[in-house]
Amino acid sequence: MISFVLVSFATIVRSEGLFLFVTLTILFFVKYKLSKEIMKTYLPCVVIFLFILSPIMIYKIEVTGYDGIFQRAAYGTGQILADSGQDKANEIANGLELFAKYLGWIMVPAFIVFVPFGFVQFLRERTKETNFILVYLIVSSLPILYAYIMQAQDTRYLYVLYPIFCLISLFSIKKYISRFTRQNIILFLIIAGIFVASIGFYEYKKIDYTKERELNEIAKTVTKIASGVNFHPSETRYIRAAELPEKWPFAVFTPGAHRIKSISTTNYQNLDSFISDSRGSLTHILVDDDPRLPEFLKRVHNNEQDYEFLIKIFDSQDNGFKHHVKLFEIDFDKFDSDE
Repeated sequence: MISFVLVSFATIVRSEGLFLFVTLTILFFVKYKLSKEIMKTYLPCVVIFLFILSPIMIYKIEVTGYDGIFQRAAYGTGQILADSGQDKANEIANGLELFAKYLGWIMVPAFIVFVPFGFVQFLRERTKETNFILVYLIVSSLPILYAYIMQAQDTRYLYVLYPIFCLISLFSIKKYISRFTRQNIILFLIIAGIFVASIGFYEYKKIDYTKERELNEIAKTVTKIASGVNFHPSETRYIRAAELPEKWPFAVFTPGAHRIKSISTTNYQNLDSFISDSRGSLTHILVDDDPRLPEFLKRVHNNEQDYEFLIKIFDSQDNGFKHHVKLFEIDFDKFDSDE
C-alpha cells in the first residue's frame, strides 16, 4: 500500500508515473498470483492510488479542462497508434535511433564499464525475484521511447532508469571483485574510480551557461517571427520552451500544440529539396556555426550571399549577442523563379 501511495505522488509530479503503477501491478500479481484473497489487498491499493490523484485531476480539469494525467497518456498512446497506421515508420525509426544514442550517452563514464557485462551476468543468474528488474526496465522504457519518437532532444527522460542500472551494475562488480583476494581494496578502487571519472567527465562536458542563456533569449525572438523553422540541434529545445505559457491559468497545452513547427532535416542533402518538400510548414531557415547542422545549412551560414531567396531578418550579433545565429525568411517567389 505504501508503494501505491508513493506511485500516486510520483504520478502527480509527472504523468509517466502511470507506468510505475502498471509496473507495480504486474509485479504484484507475478509475486502473489491472481486470487480472490489477493484482490482484497490489490483493490484497496488502487482505490488509494485514485483517491490521492482525484483532487489534483479535478483541479486541473476545472482550471484547464484537461486532467494532465490519464488524458495525456491517452493522447500519447493515440498518437503512436496513429503514426503506426499512417505508415510513419521513419519517425518511429528515428525515435528508436534517438533512444539508443541517448542511452549510450548516459552510460558514460561509469555505467559503460559495468552495465553491459552486468546485464549479461543478470540474464545468466536471473531468478523470479530478479526478473522484477526486467519488468520495470521494459515498462519504464515505453514513455521514454514515446518522448524520443516525438523527437525530444534530451537525456533526462532516461534518468528514471538509473536505479536499475545501479542494480545491474552490481552483477558485474560482484564478478570483477570475485577474481581478487583483497576484495575490499578492489571495491575501494572501483568507488574511487567512479568518483574520479564522473568529476572528470563533468568538467569535460561542462555547459557554457552564457551561450545557453543567449540561445534562450534568441529563441524568444524567433518565436515572435517564424512559424516553421528547420530543426536545430540546440536552438529547437529553447524554441519549444519559449512557447510555453507564462501565466496561470492557461488553455491546455499538449505536445501537438506548438505553434512553431520544427521540420526535421534528416535524409536531406541539399537546401532546395528540403525547402520543396517542407513547403507549407517551413517559413524560415535558422543557422549558426553548430557542427551538428547538415552541410547544406552550414553553407547557408557561411555563404548567405549565394542564396537570393533567403532574406536575413535577424542576426544575433547585430543585437549584442556573442553567439552568432542567423534567421532567414524564405522568399518562395524567388525560390520558384530560381528553380
